[in-house]
Amino acid sequence: MGVTNRARLGSLWKKNAAFPASGAAGRQVSQVSQVSQDTQVSQDRPQDRGALQQRPPRMPASVPFSQTAIMAFALPVVLLIVSNVFMTFAWYGHLKFKAAPLYAVVLISWAIAFIEYCFAVPANRIGHAVYSAAQLKTMQEIITLIVFAGFSVFYLKEPLGWNHAAGFALIGCGAFLIFHKWS
Repeated sequence: MGVTNRARLGSLWKKNAAFPASGAAGRQVSQVSQVSQDTQVSQDRPQDRGALQQRPPRMPASVPFSQTAIMAFALPVVLLIVSNVFMTFAWYGHLKFKAAPLYAVVLISWAIAFIEYCFAVPANRIGHAVYSAAQLKTMQEIITLIVFAGFSVFYLKEPLGWNHAAGFALIGCGAFLIFHKWS
């Protein structure tokens, strides 16, 4: 848990497997990696140059974030938002159709939940490269509250009161405690 986001990002950069180099961002990462390796070659002994090709690229200090790194932080959030929209419909969408048989509602909800899992599992897999599991779970809960608040007001037509807002704010304070770096 003592691993910072910067260190996790560095390990992501080194692995370079979760986000394969492609497009303009990939060329940029490849060029930076090549510069890093070229610099290292000039410092190594000539007989070590063959082994150098098997070393993973290092994250250069002069390039703190690339498009790949930004995607590592942003993509899990986007995927969690999409997954929570599906899950909210799976759990609460049937409340507008109370005449539907329960078995049908369960099967339809299960099918919607499967789609949700297709977004949530990659979000957590990709996100764990830069976030801790506790941070991912906290993000998921905050996103769930935001999605549910909109769903409740706009789809179910159920208003939210001050007590809901106060409760959500307290949960937001909990998220601050989890994400804040304490020394």
